[in-house]
Amino acid sequence: MKTLKNTTALVRGIRLVRADAPTDPVALIQSLQTEFKASNEEVLAQIAKLVEAGDEVKAEALKATEDAVGKVTALADQLVEVEQKIAAGVARGDEAPQSIGQIIANSDEYKAFASNPGIGSKFRMEVQASTITGQEGSPPENSDVLVEPGRRPGIVRGAFRALRIADLLVSIPISSNAWDFTREASFTNNAAETAEAASKAETDLTFELQTVNIRTIAHWIKASKQILADAPAVAAYIDTRMRYGVDAREDLQLLVGDGTGQNISGMTLAANRTAFTPVSGDTALDSLNRAKYQLIAADYAADGVIMNPADWGAIERLKTSTSEYVVGNPFGSIVPMVWGLPVVLSNNMTSGSFQMADFATTYDHLVREGTVVEMGFDGNDFTKNLVTIRAEKRVALASLRPASALFGALVL
Repeated sequence: MKTLKNTTALVRGIRLVRADAPTDPVALIQSLQTEFKASNEEVLAQIAKLVEAGDEVKAEALKATEDAVGKVTALADQLVEVEQKIAAGVARGDEAPQSIGQIIANSDEYKAFASNPGIGSKFRMEVQASTITGQEGSPPENSDVLVEPGRRPGIVRGAFRALRIADLLVSIPISSNAWDFTREASFTNNAAETAEAASKAETDLTFELQTVNIRTIAHWIKASKQILADAPAVAAYIDTRMRYGVDAREDLQLLVGDGTGQNISGMTLAANRTAFTPVSGDTALDSLNRAKYQLIAADYAADGVIMNPADWGAIERLKTSTSEYVVGNPFGSIVPMVWGLPVVLSNNMTSGSFQMADFATTYDHLVREGTVVEMGFDGNDFTKNLVTIRAEKRVALASLRPASALFGALVL
């Protein structure tokens, strides 16, 4: 039986897993099947040569080996089918991913084989000169093949600027594309004490009609119908971003719009305010104080100041000769206030400049349409499942009384 033992050793020496085997589960088992069949054919060929010599014992060994090969080959075919079914289930989300070892150990075919392996047959899995780790490549990087990466829910928001300009103004809803208003052009008060029978003084008062045209601020973006249906968070974020984009542009236009073309006539435009001239040697705090009392001298009362955040930061850092902060304790809460007036910080205000006004009575914020987001098909987008998302609003600014608004430079 020496020859039989040698033949059995040949059968047992066949490996099911190679060190250079492919990593894809289905491809791996298919590769194993091919290698196994090739190895078996080689063994059978060697035994056939011995049988030709007429040794009956070797003929028995050949028969036993052929039986074992048939069983294991059939099992390999079944493993491929099982792997493909599981892979399809994972793709649908019905099954959790499994390793090759789990697939083999949990299969009914393997359990049946293990209970009755047959003469001279054996499963063997090897890992040669390698270590399983969670990294691969050169330089090594974490791999999501063995470890599923985590994911933060939702979408990380981009920058959203604080929009404050419209909050300073009185908003008036209108129903037309233009807005007329009458304002005082000049007033010369000649009221005076008058003797009996003497002529009374005549006062000069004139008016002017002003017209403001409504402007449209809008933009659009395209998105697939599928992504809007399949990812509600994306759809909601697009809606928020589109609204913000319109409101951010309005915030800019209300302050610095130049009034040309389709631009809004903004608050800092020369026709909509009075110039403030700083006094040489004054600090920023001095200039703001002078502006406040310049308005009071003109019989107006300021209710706020618009400044660039960088300029307000420079004021917060002002120190006394003993290195104490002027504005307040840096470790406490500092509400932007100057000379009793709230400070509105806006990146749309040019650094080095400010505007102080009685905003509630100096300007009207005219709203024909608030921010609206609409969706529809454009051109042949219907056949492409592309949706056009448009956001727009229709607004204007009416400058009622330029004399009660001051705009000028800060000396920092």
